[in-house]
Amino acid sequence: MNKEELRKRYKIIRDNINNRDKKSSEIIKRLINTKEYQKSKVIALYSNISSEVETKELIKISLESKKVVLPKINKDNTMDFYEINCLKDLEVGAFNIKEPKVKNKKPIKKEEIDLIIIPGICFDKNRNRIGYGKGYYDKYLSNTNIKKIGLCYEEQITKEIKSDKTDIRLDYLITEIKIY
Repeated sequence: MNKEELRKRYKIIRDNINNRDKKSSEIIKRLINTKEYQKSKVIALYSNISSEVETKELIKISLESKKVVLPKINKDNTMDFYEINCLKDLEVGAFNIKEPKVKNKKPIKKEEIDLIIIPGICFDKNRNRIGYGKGYYDKYLSNTNIKKIGLCYEEQITKEIKSDKTDIRLDYLITEIKIY
């Protein structure tokens, strides 16, 4: 299957996963127990949409001990990350996703981010991912050494994703069952 077919198929699969809340909690517990999470000082998270792994509790937990940054899509189709101090610092932005309110704020420099948590529609065990097709994360992460962790449900894992040279492979992939 090509990326577009995988995207369509796995979006339906993800939308129909049972016990997403319970599975999300397990995924977040696994993430929080990783040494990458524990030693990070600045963490880039995302505000989940629809049937993605739920991140609201992860954001709250992370705010207690870390500098938390979330992405904002710019008018020029690039992405920057901005610090938040609480969930009220978010507003609905591009693609109906909650983004940081950025008035009078400067984006965080890439070099400051220790760990980035990345959503997706489907993944493979080699830690390749398919997102929504705009390439925001791939563009942002090119030429960086930021540790990259994807979060997904086990049902979102496909046999193989043919990656392009512009696709950025994750360092880890965490599901409710294991870490790849």
